[in-house]
Amino acid sequence: MASRKSIGMLQKALGTDFSRPELLRVAVTHPSWVNENGEGEALSNQRLEFLGDAVIETIVTEMIYRHEPDANEGEMTMIRAALVNRTGLSTLASKIGIGEYLYLGRGESDNGGRDRESNLADAFESVVGALFLDKGYSRTRDWLLVYMELQLRELNADGVPGDAKSRLQSNEGSVKNGSPVYRTISQSGPDHSRIFQVEVSIGGVALSVGTGSRKALAEQEAASKALDVLATENPFHA
Repeated sequence: MASRKSIGMLQKALGTDFSRPELLRVAVTHPSWVNENGEGEALSNQRLEFLGDAVIETIVTEMIYRHEPDANEGEMTMIRAALVNRTGLSTLASKIGIGEYLYLGRGESDNGGRDRESNLADAFESVVGALFLDKGYSRTRDWLLVYMELQLRELNADGVPGDAKSRLQSNEGSVKNGSPVYRTISQSGPDHSRIFQVEVSIGGVALSVGTGSRKALAEQEAASKALDVLATENPFHA
């Protein structure tokens, strides 16, 4: 189990010293620990998770608004969903090593709880909530943007883990029939306001078409629509 020394090490991993390290201790306390040790419910990280979720969404929304001036509301929503999801947040938590500091009940720990995606994502949100309470919005924003701006650049280039393109790549239809192939089928509009249409196919079967102000966004929309198709039908011949 984590210890007070481990919380000090976590502060180093996060790159910040907490005025109230007890907040960070709560942020990494899973409900299973509270249940097994008879501590008050308020000492689990669930309340901080609730707060951190809202703080992350606000900061990421502002970042997208500033960095993606040509994206419309739907595209900004799609970008945010690709960045702020369970897989993406758990990936960030893994990079920091948050799993090593989690206070888990014995059963949860023995069953791989330190690597469980949901635990890591929840803990990341909780850590952000604790940082917000301890350092305020501005410091929390600066800290989070170091990670999120990198994720945004990766999304624009290749897609981040957990986004629609990544999920389509690992979908059973892709595994059985071949990797998704994206093809730009049209471009329109002036240089400063281009509109791209991209088709995605698997195994030679066209699944959907996406539209966006950049190829990356059009590909994301096409992938998202393709996932909807694959969830309701099998377009591949037996």
